[in-house]
Amino acid sequence: MEARVGLAEIASTSMLQQSGATPSPWRGGLGRECDADTSTTPARNPTPAEIRFWRTIWPLRHAGHHFRKQVALGPYVVDFACHAARLVIEVDGDTHFTEEALAADQHRDDYLRSRGYRVLRFTNADVMGNGEGVFQVFESALAEAPPSLPSPRGGG
Repeated sequence: MEARVGLAEIASTSMLQQSGATPSPWRGGLGRECDADTSTTPARNPTPAEIRFWRTIWPLRHAGHHFRKQVALGPYVVDFACHAARLVIEVDGDTHFTEEALAADQHRDDYLRSRGYRVLRFTNADVMGNGEGVFQVFESALAEAPPSLPSPRGGG
């Protein structure tokens, strides 16, 4: 099987060689490496619950709140983040409910809280079956978020 290399990969490789930096696991760019044991790959396909959540928060996005999907925060990649409100949203499937996964999620949440983020977790079942309730909880969390600081570049 023949491997194909795109222009972006060639440019990234060239930039990496010139800078001496290590490649980031996030979207092939430059940056720090990710610990594969503690994060997921952001380039993966979203789950149906993640797609539903993204559609559920559309009114908030349309109202000017900025959200990002699959965001790298330290050694972790979170499902959704609103940096201005310091909110992280995780949409958890069945694999998150084993004893080991619950402990890993707690460690991850502690790390994110130590960085000033509030973590909201919703189950796939909640997102798929109670979208209105998920929206209300999320909207309330946005309202409780501290005001964002002005941009250091003076952009507001």
